[in-house]
Order: sequence, then C-alpha cells, then structure tokens
Amino acid sequence: MSWCDKLASTPTVGLRFTPLVTPSEALIASLSPILSDLFRDDKPEFNIEAQDPLSLTLITNDGYRYGIDATKVFVSFHHRHRLVPVSGDLPRLELLSEAKPYTALLNDAVERIKRATILLPNLNKRKINRIGIISSTGVDECDLPPGIARILEYVKRPFPQGISQMNFQVTNIIDKNKDYTDKCIYQIIKPLDTAEDQIMTLSFDWQREFHNERPVTEKSLDAICEEGRHCALEYFEHIGEGVDFDEQIISER
Repeated sequence: MSWCDKLASTPTVGLRFTPLVTPSEALIASLSPILSDLFRDDKPEFNIEAQDPLSLTLITNDGYRYGIDATKVFVSFHHRHRLVPVSGDLPRLELLSEAKPYTALLNDAVERIKRATILLPNLNKRKINRIGIISSTGVDECDLPPGIARILEYVKRPFPQGISQMNFQVTNIIDKNKDYTDKCIYQIIKPLDTAEDQIMTLSFDWQREFHNERPVTEKSLDAICEEGRHCALEYFEHIGEGVDFDEQIISER
C-alpha cells in the first residue's frame, strides 16, 4: 500500500497540448456524452464553475474537477459535501464524494481524463507534449512518511532555533534521455506553530515532458497515461522512503 493511500492523498492528472483555440461552447458540446451521464432524476450532478470564451471548468458532485483550455486538460479530485436540513436541529454535513485510497482515485482520474480528451474537437490538429500527476496531502508533522520527515530535518539543519513557518519548493530533474525529461516539483508548506487546526500540506508534482510530441489517439493516450501513472507512483514511493536525503548517501556523493 502506498503512503499516499494511508494519508488520504488526492490526485490531479493533467495533459498539455500544442495550443489550439476552441470556444468554450464547443468544449461543452464535445463533453456532452460525459455530462449526459451526470444526470440523476433529471437533475445535473455537476456544476459549471467557470466558463470563459476559451476555457471551461466544471466539477461533479462526486468530487472530480475538469479543466480545459487551449493548451491543457486536467482532472483533479476534491472531497465535496453539503449541509442537509434537520427538523428541529442543526443541519448535518453530508459527504457527497466517496472516500477512496489515493491509488483508486488516481485510476479514476486517469480514466476520466482519457475519456474527456478523446472527445475534444480537432484532435488531428493537436499533439501531447507533457503529462503531469500530482499527489496532494494534508498531514500532521508527526504522521509524515520517513522520507519526507528526513527532508524536513535536512532543510531545518541550518536553523538551530527551529522553523515556525515554511514554504519549501524545489524542482528536481529525475531523468533525461532522448525521448523525454522527467522532473518532480516538491512543495511542503508548514503553517505557523501558533496556528490552530492547521496541518502541513504536501504536494509532489511528477511531470514527463516529451521531446517529440505524441499524437492524440486512444492507443497513444493509453500508453502515456499508464506509463505516467506507474512512474509517478513509483517516484512518490521513492520520496516516501527518503533515499535522496540519507546523510551517508549524500556524503558519499
């Protein structure tokens, strides 16, 4: 089981394309098969969050947010809830989205972005040049995976009086070859020690940028998304283990 599962992380999957301007009305029309499936008892189970002339963002009641513009498509997951009136008492909070492990949510997000992408208009004029997969986690410092705790300890070393607040961000080049470059953007946010009901926020954004753009076909999408999902999860586990911040390995380098 991934540490992302244990800490209830949530995913985002994104694809970047060569630019192609498409009116948002055409984007909504292209997503009609998806939106039509999101009606229950003649009521839509989604909301249009934002619609500009050239972009669209919508969110489903079960927590999946879709975003599309001239250069990208993304699907992310965010838990959703609503207040339900209770007779003679305070309203109760009802969770609309389903609690699932990160790996299951990621699988869902991958399938959703593949379906949304293949429905977009003028695919023959577009090429894929990047895929990104994010793990977002809210966690108390005492519950950090060993590797991430080791990162914090490493960052804190120059500050013997301690750190009361932190926003640490760095981009790591993982691999580079003739076909693609892999990198990961680390972001660790630690709120003020005095802040009540605040926990740390972890974001790890794994990205693969293709040196030769890929066609937007079902076969190509399947290959890109499956390999990306596998490599991102593998790298997130690598971060959790914290080998890169092992003092002995660093000194040997």
